[in-house]
Parts: sequence; C-alpha cells; structure tokens
Amino acid sequence: MIKNAIALSFALAALASPARAQSAEDFYRGKTVTILVGFTAGGGYDLYARLLGRHISRHIPGNPAVVVQNMPGAGSMRSANYLFNVAPKDGTAIGMFGRGIAIEPLIGSSPAQFEAVPEKMMNHVHAPALAMLKHDDGHTGRRHP
Repeated sequence: MIKNAIALSFALAALASPARAQSAEDFYRGKTVTILVGFTAGGGYDLYARLLGRHISRHIPGNPAVVVQNMPGAGSMRSANYLFNVAPKDGTAIGMFGRGIAIEPLIGSSPAQFEAVPEKMMNHVHAPALAMLKHDDGHTGRRHP
C-alpha cells in the first residue's frame, strides 16, 4: 500500500508541468486599464488623461482597453487615496492627481492615506506651456520664453 502511494506521488510529480510566469502581453490582453483623474471632466488633467488614454494602449503589451474615470474631491486627494488603498495593485490602475499630492503625507495634518514613497509614485507628467496664434495676426515665427 505504501509502495503504491509513493509510486503514485512520483508519477503525479512527473506529470506536473513546471510553473511558467505569465507574460505582460498575456496579462493585459482582454483587460481594462483605468486612468483615475482627481479632477472633474473638461479640465487640464482630464484632457491629459484622455489624450494618454487614447494612445497608451498601443504601447502596453496585449493592447488592453483604456478608460478614463474622473474621481474629483479634496484637490485630487480622494482619487489618490482610492488608488493606493482600493484600486487593484496589478498595473491596471493609473492615477493622475494634482502636483502637490505626492508630498501631502509629509505635511502631517493631511488627509492622505498613503506613504510618500518615491517608488510608489512612478512618474509624473508636466504640462508644457503652449500658445496658439492665428495666421493673420502678424506673427511669422515662434518665440521661446
């Protein structure tokens, strides 16, 4: 009886396939990436998020669907707290908050429910200065400040 159990366990071990890590393409295929915006629709951060959402899918393996979700409140602190405490931690949620949100936890009296750890704040986008001119306004070139 014991010999049969040992033989069976070896046979099952031999038949088991080795574990394989899932590729990024396999992971993101068929998923939805959500860009959380800490401000109302129609503002600058919303515009950046929608522009990013329109093009980022092509640059993520597996080409996931991308949706923009506005979550205004407390100068974007509401969406930051949601991202760090509720949203999935698997790369399917991206946040776009006000510039000062990253240092809010250092203030002490802040409603931030997350740590100010640079590794958690991967990157940030700065708004470029842009001026648009009509063709008939007399300007013939562009100037840099």
